Amino acid sequence: MCNGIKATVQAGFKNVDVEGDKRIIIQVVQGGIKVLWEMQTLLHDITSFLKCCNQVTISYIYQQGNSAADWLAKRVLSLYSTLVWDEIPHRELRCILFEDNQGRSLERRAS
Repeated sequence: MCNGIKATVQAGFKNVDVEGDKRIIIQVVQGGIKVLWEMQTLLHDITSFLKCCNQVTISYIYQQGNSAADWLAKRVLSLYSTLVWDEIPHRELRCILFEDNQGRSLERRAS
């Protein structure tokens, strides 16, 4: 999360939506839970980067609704440097985004 927020701020984005499928991490960043001392530095870095933004939304989503971000995270970990992706998304990612747009990732919420 910290690296993603850092890259977002460095790319010049000012309105940021942070979504995560780990409820406890989202609650820590939102300030709802006291953070363990081992995570203080990381939380400080995250909040420092977010202070550079005009508008920030931080929310929890079900893991099923986070499949596009999960795909991107795995893809980025295979790269050797940070980049801002401004090309047409990979076919596999386009399929995931299409399913998200159709509401298929929200099936868990309905049950």
